[in-house]
Amino acid sequence: MRFGFFSAGHIFGIAVVLLIGGLIWYASAESSYQADADIIRLNDVAHLGQLIERYQERTGHYPFEGKYKVPVYVHIATEEQKRQIIDGPPHEHVVLDASLLRDELENALGQRIELPTDPQRVAVGRPNFYMYMIDGDTYYAAVHLHGDFPFTQTVGPNYHKLEVSNRPNPNGGIWALSDLLQNSRFLFEATLPLEKPHSSARSNFRDALETAKN
Repeated sequence: MRFGFFSAGHIFGIAVVLLIGGLIWYASAESSYQADADIIRLNDVAHLGQLIERYQERTGHYPFEGKYKVPVYVHIATEEQKRQIIDGPPHEHVVLDASLLRDELENALGQRIELPTDPQRVAVGRPNFYMYMIDGDTYYAAVHLHGDFPFTQTVGPNYHKLEVSNRPNPNGGIWALSDLLQNSRFLFEATLPLEKPHSSARSNFRDALETAKN
């Protein structure tokens, strides 16, 4: 069968070429986007760790430490991201709104604080929110990354976790903030230039990381 100057076979071939081209373009765009997003996430986990450690230095304890008999989880996310959170840990726990963590930090540090959130609006293959958790006197601040780095813990395909904690386990992707900021690979990755500078990191931690690297 012919359609104008083209046969059905020609049209099918053109469609296949366009489809392959579209898939290649999408994969390239997604890779570029996630590379930028991971730079932001690395900056953000360091920023969160700094806020929490400054809080502890000021008050002598971590946010919500000793206030509950079960672990406390705070999902640091936009309202859109919160609606995508389905599963939680199987054990008994408390979930607090991120605004309570923000208020706790602001009251102790005496400054206005905007908690950073993951740059990805929709979760694909991994959580797209940050998390603060305290269990007893042990805290964790976690982000979920697309890329695999030597300082992260692999959870699944394109899903790698990095945590800052006062009970570190670097082999499991859990770091003391001071050690993470002395890790040369982390400093290198966190201070890479963004491919799209207008999607800049919302924390002001990049200057501090540059200083630490130098």
